[in-house]
Amino acid sequence: MLIRTRTLPSASQSLSDAAASLQAAAHAVQATTSERLVAARSAVNRSALSAQAYVHENPWRIAGAAAGLGLLAGVLLGAGRRHL
Repeated sequence: MLIRTRTLPSASQSLSDAAASLQAAAHAVQATTSERLVAARSAVNRSALSAQAYVHENPWRIAGAAAGLGLLAGVLLGAGRRHL
């Protein structure tokens, strides 16, 4: 009985310490994740603005590239039908 009385507060304190440590780690992970999310959103926004500016400055180049990719896809898909 004497051993249990002394062990119970010690175990309780260990669990409290572990819970506090886990909570601190969770807050750190959440802060890091939030910072990375903000950085990723900023990078995506910069890329989108850059792409939009390029398309507005070079509309015919983009149209030609899209037409070329469409032609290539049509040729590749059509080549498979010839063998049927």
